[in-house]
Amino acid sequence: MATARRSNTNGDPCALCKKNHNRIKTSVCQCKHCALPMCIDCMKLHNDEVNDTVNYMQDQYNETKLIIEAKQNMITNISRDSIKDISLWFENYLNELILHQQKILSGIEKEKIQAQAQMDNINDKLQEIGSEIRTLTKSGIFQATHIDNLKIKLINVQKSLQTFDVTKDVHMPCNLPKYEISFQSRMDNNRSTRNIENEIVHSKSSDKTVVLNKNENEANFVLQNVRPRSAVHVNTNADDDDDDDNEESPEYSSFNSHNLDVWFRTQTSLKTRYEVDRIANDGQNLLFSSTGRPDYLVYYNLYQKVGERTCNWCHSRILDLIWCANIERYLCATLNGVYSVEYTNKFKIKFAINGTWTFVRISCNQDYIWTWINSSNPYFDGIKIYSKLFHQVNTIDFNVPHIGKFVSNSFSFCVDSHIFAALCGRQRRNDKREVFHVTFCDLNMVKIRSIMLGECGGNVEIRNDYNGNFFITTGMKKLWILKSTGEKRSIKLEHTSYVLAIINEREIIVGNGQYTLEYLKG
Repeated sequence: MATARRSNTNGDPCALCKKNHNRIKTSVCQCKHCALPMCIDCMKLHNDEVNDTVNYMQDQYNETKLIIEAKQNMITNISRDSIKDISLWFENYLNELILHQQKILSGIEKEKIQAQAQMDNINDKLQEIGSEIRTLTKSGIFQATHIDNLKIKLINVQKSLQTFDVTKDVHMPCNLPKYEISFQSRMDNNRSTRNIENEIVHSKSSDKTVVLNKNENEANFVLQNVRPRSAVHVNTNADDDDDDDNEESPEYSSFNSHNLDVWFRTQTSLKTRYEVDRIANDGQNLLFSSTGRPDYLVYYNLYQKVGERTCNWCHSRILDLIWCANIERYLCATLNGVYSVEYTNKFKIKFAINGTWTFVRISCNQDYIWTWINSSNPYFDGIKIYSKLFHQVNTIDFNVPHIGKFVSNSFSFCVDSHIFAALCGRQRRNDKREVFHVTFCDLNMVKIRSIMLGECGGNVEIRNDYNGNFFITTGMKKLWILKSTGEKRSIKLEHTSYVLAIINEREIIVGNGQYTLEYLKG
């Protein structure tokens, strides 16, 4: 608070009146802090400004204290969860190692018994030969034919012994697992110091020092993200600017669509006996789910007219369906877990990943199986990553502060060896139309760019061909093809696009949610 003392300036004019208002007014007091002579009115304004600055600093202090508390909670929670994850991983892995050890030892024991039986058989043959030789010696009768037969038998026994050897197939990996976390600032100290110094500037209109917070929006963003979200996959930021709908917005990248050299054209339309809900492809055959009473799994051969093979789906509805080349099986994601499906003249359905969720999507790359899930008990919103044996190996929590709002209102996602692509939507406030965009990140969820895709209708889905091309349905008669570098191209379709399956880099199947599959070729 600014304080004043009676002026001993012998009637000097008020410094602020002269400077700010270009007028002359006799001062009656002097600020103890600034040592400036002031009139009563200017002293009151000066006192209010100083009080506002102090109050502002107090508010900033309180907000910063909240951020520190949130960071401390993050350290505690992340450390606890990491310890829990690694302990569970080691427990599962050790159990798996013990089982595998027992399997190896059992195999060695089995092979030992078989080898001993084989050696006993050779020894029995040798004993027979020895007995016949002793008989010949006692009788003194040597028949050439008999002797030749004994020679042949003996040679065969010797060959059996010569070829009897051991072959070892040994693979004893010695690589140790790695799991590290690091709590540190992403901003170097010198740049941080410069930013803080730049935030304290001197006003040109007065000699007072005013604190200006240039990163106020960033601070508010951090505070929003450290609070628990009340809704799942819904953008709760009411202050979102409608400019986000514009591709020219700085938040979104805009590129020349003609830079993309990938092109597809519709070749034909295929009719199915069952409605196509979710679809996947192993490079030659399609597997799709069909909802109804009951739900079905349908196996469809693209190149041979062998008819559709079906089985009743007796589990909760399939919300996502992919082909996982690593394990050569289809994976069906439901709200009650993930199931693997094989088809070799009959369906083999096995329970793969346990869970009870309110939202689930699934994808995979060359190394791991990724699930995007949301659960309420316990609360979790993020990614869980599994090995080929369906053991959980990593977790990405979307509730941590550094994850951006692109995870809100998710429709679909996919991953390749380097890129994570999330397809999300929102309603425009001006006309309530549904628009959507794709956000590309690296596998550590560091955002690369977002690309606005305009309006969408109903279901949309994103898939990739592992060659850097991402294909997106729109719920309309249009298909997007994009790269993570920003190039994009739209393809006009004959039917509405809801779901799709990438057969190979030159062939695509697009489903309209009904009885038609549109076949495109590049």
